[in-house]
Amino acid sequence: MKSLKINIVLFLLLGLASCKKEDAAYQSIPQVAISNIEKEYSILNVDLLNITPAIQMDGQPLIDDSKYDFLWINLGDATITISPENADTISTSRNLVEAKMGYPTGKYEFLFKMTERATGIHYSKLFEVTISSELQNGFLVLTSENGQPRLDMVVDLQAQFTTHTDVLGKTNSALKLAGTPYFLSRIVNPFTGSKVYIGTSEGTNNVALESFYYTPSMNIAYNFRVGNRTPENFKPTGMSEGFENTALLQHNDEVYYTSFSDGPFSTAINNFGSGNIPFKPSKWVAPYMTNSYNGNFILFDDEKQKFYNYKAGSLGCEELPTGDKFDYHIKKKLVYMDYSTNNTGEIFAVLKNNNDSKHYLARFTAGYRTNIGTQLSFEELNIPEIENATAFATSALYGYLFYAVGGKVYSYDSGSKVVKEMINYGDRTITFLRVDKPEIVFYPPSKVEGQLYVGSYGNTANSGELEILKPAPIQGPFEKTHHFKGLGKIVDVLRLY
Repeated sequence: MKSLKINIVLFLLLGLASCKKEDAAYQSIPQVAISNIEKEYSILNVDLLNITPAIQMDGQPLIDDSKYDFLWINLGDATITISPENADTISTSRNLVEAKMGYPTGKYEFLFKMTERATGIHYSKLFEVTISSELQNGFLVLTSENGQPRLDMVVDLQAQFTTHTDVLGKTNSALKLAGTPYFLSRIVNPFTGSKVYIGTSEGTNNVALESFYYTPSMNIAYNFRVGNRTPENFKPTGMSEGFENTALLQHNDEVYYTSFSDGPFSTAINNFGSGNIPFKPSKWVAPYMTNSYNGNFILFDDEKQKFYNYKAGSLGCEELPTGDKFDYHIKKKLVYMDYSTNNTGEIFAVLKNNNDSKHYLARFTAGYRTNIGTQLSFEELNIPEIENATAFATSALYGYLFYAVGGKVYSYDSGSKVVKEMINYGDRTITFLRVDKPEIVFYPPSKVEGQLYVGSYGNTANSGELEILKPAPIQGPFEKTHHFKGLGKIVDVLRLY
């Protein structure tokens, strides 16, 4: 019993001594106050967040930062309690300076934390950041500036237009463009929305609109059916949006097809006949839609110089019917091909002789309420500077053939045989020409449907300009509906509404 009493006394004495030490350590901790951090911030994802916290130790401003480590963290939304790895370190400096808010729109919990290096004691403060985006409606513009690819955007906010250069950089997107810029395109799902793709010589990737969020799994290779292995070093050279939620993807000498109803990309479709004979596809493809609401395409064999028809969902192409104006095995170089809704659907194809500079225009039917492949005309193009044309477009409503030479745009009416110079930008160079594609069935008419996009570039950085022009009957003067400045050298344009 005596031994037990002595042990109890010793235990109590040691316990009291321990408590005194802890009390002494606790009393030595300074009183810290962190202020000048608001409870909530609201910011656009293209803007920068700046916060300068005021820190006091025992009522005096903190002067010596060298004794502390600082940390700013985005803890994320409610899912962070399930997946703490989603926390994102924003900065390790005392002040948050020009921090990019490249996150999907929503409300996030942020944490400011300072830790004393000598003791490990830390102090923190939570606050909320609501991130929103104006990058919803308008035009994505793929450009080249100083030899580098760049994604610009013309934002439409209630009919007020603003040009933003380098939206991937401004939104802190993980997608970094490199190589030669190729194209902008999309795969449309009428129920879940569009997947927008950016193609360069270094790869093709989907990026989330508004936030421009990106992960490596958003590469185009992940849009192939499970079990279908994509080619090595898969870097597509072209992608064409078709009608009725279809698209074609081109990689070297292969073309792949996708649609909402048929699912992801599968095997290459640039073959014909019972023997599935492959052919070398041209970069020019022409989408069209039939009266059964199928999104089909016309393809061209660059090697054999022959036209083919691809029907939605097929494993290969078929030959076009025998014509009375030209042979579909035309044995000429294809310079340009596209679809026009003129006369319920026509294919316009500009061709060139293999051994001289003579150019030709072939027109045949393909579209809604028409037979496929009925030939309409074939003529030599004796029109100004056609041999120097660098870009083409086809009028959706009037069937004009537009072509660009230097800073000029010509319009040719194959019906009246009249050609007119419509635009002359002087020393500016036209880098892009296209007529806006009409939307069918699921979508309301676009504000710029059937209008002509003209991209031009000057002699200084960010001198790219995009004009949107409305063609008139009888080749009357264009009506300018939009004019945007401050862009890079325009390579491609994608309308977002």
